[in-house]
Amino acid sequence: MSESTPTSSQSLSLLRAKEYFPFFHWVAKTVSGRWARRVSLVILLLLLIISTATRLRIYFLTRRIEAVLQGLSEIRLDQTTEEQMTKMLPNFTERDWKAGGFSYRSYYVHISNTTVL
Repeated sequence: MSESTPTSSQSLSLLRAKEYFPFFHWVAKTVSGRWARRVSLVILLLLLIISTATRLRIYFLTRRIEAVLQGLSEIRLDQTTEEQMTKMLPNFTERDWKAGGFSYRSYYVHISNTTVL
C-alpha cells in the first residue's frame, strides 16, 4: 500500500479534517506540541509561585495581628504599668501630643496591606 491511500475509515476522516479544516488542524497540532506543553508548565509554575507568595504574606500579616491582640489581652487597666506594656507589646509606637493645656500619650501599631515584610 502506498502512504497516500488511507487504510481505515478513521485515517480517511483525519485526511478530510486536514483538507477541510487546515487552520484547526494546525492549532490542534501546535497546542499538543512539545513547546506548548513546556510553556503551559512554566505558566502553571509561575501561578503556583505567585499564589504561594501571596498566601505566605497573608499568613505573616495574620501572625502579626494575632501577636498584637494577644498582647492587648494581657493588659489590665490600672494594673499594668507603661514599662510592662512596652515589654508586652514591643512593636507599639509611642505618640505624645498636647491639646488644651494637657499632654497626652498614646500607643499604636501600623499594620497595612501595603507593608513590606
